[in-house]
Amino acid sequence: VTAINNYKSEQQFRILQAKQDDALVVVQRDNVVEQVNVAAVVVGDVVTVSTGAKIPADGLLIKGNDLKVDESSLTGESDAIRKNADKPFMFSGCTVTEGDGVFVVTAVGKNSEWGKILTELDTEREDTPLQVKLGTLAQNIGIIGTVVAGCC
Repeated sequence: VTAINNYKSEQQFRILQAKQDDALVVVQRDNVVEQVNVAAVVVGDVVTVSTGAKIPADGLLIKGNDLKVDESSLTGESDAIRKNADKPFMFSGCTVTEGDGVFVVTAVGKNSEWGKILTELDTEREDTPLQVKLGTLAQNIGIIGTVVAGCC
């Protein structure tokens, strides 16, 4: 049951991730303002965001107008964070809840904070010694149960 739930959750996550990658964002490159696909954002782009927008990459705020960002997906903090010169860091995957702003991209993809988290989650880990012992115990209980059931 758990494996099925995990599989379904993983499929839903991949669908949502694909939809997020299809979004367009306003960037300034070489003094030319244009709309590009989120996947085409690169380090050095100057990105404009406004209320409701997903932040496409990590960056540093250049200018903000009463800008607040929901960073709960990254930090767990439920309150929107006001972005200004004291708190200029913008994180990919977070949502602008109020105002608008302009920031320069400092990291994208796996190099962003969100990308590092996803990479860490995607990495398979070795079982701990406790997990190995519990697996062996469960296997032994299963064998003993089968033997007892066969005898009775």
